[in-house]
Amino acid sequence: MGADGTGLRPLTHGGLYLFTPRFAADGASVVFCGAELDKNNNSCATASYGLWSVPVDPADAEPARPAVPRRLTGDAHHLSFASQMIQPAADGVYFASDHRGAVNLVLVPYDGGEPRAVVTGRRQVNGYAVAESDEGTTVVAVVASATSAGDLAVWRDGTERVLTPYGAELAERAHLLPMEEFTAYAPDGYPLHAWVVRPEGPGPHPVIFQVKGGPYTQWGYTLNGPAAFDEAQVYARAGYAVVLGNPRGCSGYGQAHGAYVRDDLPRRSATDLLAILDTALDSSDLDGDRVGVMGGSFGGYMAAWFNAHHGERFRAMIGERGLYAIDSYAATSDDGADLAVSLYGPDRARWAEQSPLTYVDRMSTPMLLIQSEEDRHCPPEQAQRLFTELKVRGVPVEMLLFPGEGHDMSRTGLPSHRLARFEAVLEWWERHL
Repeated sequence: MGADGTGLRPLTHGGLYLFTPRFAADGASVVFCGAELDKNNNSCATASYGLWSVPVDPADAEPARPAVPRRLTGDAHHLSFASQMIQPAADGVYFASDHRGAVNLVLVPYDGGEPRAVVTGRRQVNGYAVAESDEGTTVVAVVASATSAGDLAVWRDGTERVLTPYGAELAERAHLLPMEEFTAYAPDGYPLHAWVVRPEGPGPHPVIFQVKGGPYTQWGYTLNGPAAFDEAQVYARAGYAVVLGNPRGCSGYGQAHGAYVRDDLPRRSATDLLAILDTALDSSDLDGDRVGVMGGSFGGYMAAWFNAHHGERFRAMIGERGLYAIDSYAATSDDGADLAVSLYGPDRARWAEQSPLTYVDRMSTPMLLIQSEEDRHCPPEQAQRLFTELKVRGVPVEMLLFPGEGHDMSRTGLPSHRLARFEAVLEWWERHL
């Protein structure tokens, strides 16, 4: 619409979930991030969010029929949820893209040509700004890595300069343990990217298998954030080998990788995850008889699923801010039925089939549930239902409930709560591993 509010008209044709719209540098088009809606008119939770463009005044379109937007990014580049932003410039759009645990910054041409890498490597761009002038282009970004929660860096004329020393200082002071990459293979031969963080000493070490949230996120090269290695450092320093991996269903490995789990999220995820764990346990310094599994959100969901279907593999579980019953989740979550249908389909019978709570009579492994009272995404009723069902069946179960906190308490909560959580987690593993 015009600056005075007149001339309101649609630019897109529907059929898209879109956000962060921005005018291109010449004002002739609008670029935005988005994904196509599925057959149920939902944005699929395993969809690849790419960069799109639509003309503001298409010459060949009728006023009542908007132009069809065009996707500018292909299979290799999709929006990172660590940095949900785009910035148009003269030659294209700056776009933060997940890639095998990293978040690259790329420049996508307006014509949809091959993106040009601006910031790459084993690190994550978590925020950035771009300035263009007659002297050239300057990019400033906050860049995290496995040893840094975020350093400020600047790029100019092909030269990178780090402005802050936080990462280097932390790595030297905190004696961080190395992340070791490895590749596992699913039963169908598909390669899976994973890491292990080992404690010092010869072993054999007890093992904590950490399952990430999402599912459409990635473990990656950042010391803190939604899928980070700060927890792995805490547990490894306490004597545990920590195994983490990116199964199919996550971001950063192409659209087919993310979409693989749509038809059967828990079973397909479990197959990949157990392949990652089994490969890690091939190492003689990891003790396959002392293994625990923990995760938050989707990771909590999978911890409960493992309890019901693969409980013999683990000494104990921790489910944090998890989804355990899809029916009540769809009625109480801030994502509601949209995410439930996207992840589990529209068939309510299949919701029950894919809900860990349905199989509570098969659960016998000790379980700690961690929940926040103000969690709007996976509300407390999810943990309360599972806790109650396990308790009345005599399964060893405990629940830790944090007041005044939301879904991201372990990452953004009060420091006192985050410390209390770590103490409870370590006490639980000390007891069971």
